[in-house]
Amino acid sequence: MPVALSTDDLHFLVMGDWGGQGHSPYTTSEEENTAKGMNTVAANLGAKFSLALGDNFYSNGVTSVSDSRFEKTFEQCFDGAHLQDSAGFKFHVVAGNHDHHGNVQAQIDYSSKSGRWNFPSQYYSLTETAPDGATVQIVMIDTVELSGNSQLDALDDSKFLKGSELPGPANLTAAASQLDWIKQTLSSSTADFLIVGGHYPVYSIAEHGPTKQLSTSNFPHMRDNKVSTYLCGHDHNEQHIDVGDGVQYHVVGSAHKGDSSTAHKNTISSSQLKFHSPSKGGFATVTVNKAGMTIKHLDASGNVLYTAPIIKPRGSSPTPSPMPLPVPSPTPSGDWDCRKDFKASLGTDTNLKHTGDDRSTCTGACDAMSGCVAVYWHKTDNHCHVLTGSIKLSDWESELSSNSDYDSCFKGSSLVV
Repeated sequence: MPVALSTDDLHFLVMGDWGGQGHSPYTTSEEENTAKGMNTVAANLGAKFSLALGDNFYSNGVTSVSDSRFEKTFEQCFDGAHLQDSAGFKFHVVAGNHDHHGNVQAQIDYSSKSGRWNFPSQYYSLTETAPDGATVQIVMIDTVELSGNSQLDALDDSKFLKGSELPGPANLTAAASQLDWIKQTLSSSTADFLIVGGHYPVYSIAEHGPTKQLSTSNFPHMRDNKVSTYLCGHDHNEQHIDVGDGVQYHVVGSAHKGDSSTAHKNTISSSQLKFHSPSKGGFATVTVNKAGMTIKHLDASGNVLYTAPIIKPRGSSPTPSPMPLPVPSPTPSGDWDCRKDFKASLGTDTNLKHTGDDRSTCTGACDAMSGCVAVYWHKTDNHCHVLTGSIKLSDWESELSSNSDYDSCFKGSSLVV
């Protein structure tokens, strides 16, 4: 049923990992259902474009601008009337790891053959304005060029590198040029909302997991430039992750099949995972106006599975997601305090290990680490220390009480002040 629309809103769609299969009929049932659902939702919302976040043609990309896969996997599948160039609809495309096994330049060149296919270069930016004047800048990046190709065998999807195992750029000069462009583009943005779209995830609990080269310690540019959200695919499911650094991370990679893997669930804390669905087919919608931006995850038929909290315009206070209020962790001995209690575990050795790039990853590290006693946050260097051994109470008290460089203490996912 058509929804009541606000005349102030800009709506668009997001899909990832939609590229069918490399043999007849060159689509999957999930992709076909997703295409139908997108047509219906585009009609209901008045959406005029979609982001296409890579792995556009499984499993080897395309060979040339005349490759039949453009027709069989894209044109004939996304054939709904509301997804056509004649309806003013466009697909803004970026490459994934499977596309890099083929001819990415051919996909770029296809922009001159199809009025609704927009892939002007490997990385690019576009800006849209909502009817009420809210601006959103969308920065599409090539994460494969930045991180290396995860696919070891183009014909065998089971042979791949996890995000933590990626080798880094195959072409250092090209990657450096893109990185310079990313930093300049993000730092100069004045848009109310700033979106980055790419293929590999920054964070993911699923099969491929987080990408080492895109971690905040290696790639701080989204956090530092107040990016509103990072949208990606690669893992074939849907996720929303909030680690507390101000960027909302959404995986939208279920357009051609679903995957229920949670192989990397221990890379973040349970509180940071806001949504996960192994939806067999699916996409997302983004709604923007002056009040905020809302991201919804949908199944292949267009049914809403999850609505993320509204993202305020950049410059609103507070920009980063607020940390949870302190909730003491109940223990048999009462509330735990890193300065006063845990005497039963005190010893003589201090074994501190640096981990994490923000408080929330720090607490997750403690939760996941065997023998973790506590962690504390080092403000100056912007990282945390994990205490996996034991420590003299006097040493602990002295370190925290005399050194203003250290902020709050934690145990597990509970903040102790």
